[in-house]
Amino acid sequence: MRYSNNGDNHFEGLDIHDPYDLDSMGDGGLLMSEEDFMQHIGLEQDQINLVTEELNQSLLEMAVKVAEKSWFWRFKAPASKASIITKIYKRMKKLIREV
Repeated sequence: MRYSNNGDNHFEGLDIHDPYDLDSMGDGGLLMSEEDFMQHIGLEQDQINLVTEELNQSLLEMAVKVAEKSWFWRFKAPASKASIITKIYKRMKKLIREV
């Protein structure tokens, strides 16, 4: 189906400019101030940090579960258990980075 223009310009009166041309926007053309932008970036960084902490926590829980599956786990000293958990945690973290 073809659309006819009928001579009406639907974009008449609209200020259409290149969104990447910052010089054509003037002073009021930016969507947010630099301070608002930096605050927004800070909030996103906080969210990234929170997700990273949650991932690390879940990896640590998985490392403990994997280590506990060993038959000799009950007979290990607490320092040895901590060392084993640390090794498993680091290996799991390395695997995630490789993916």
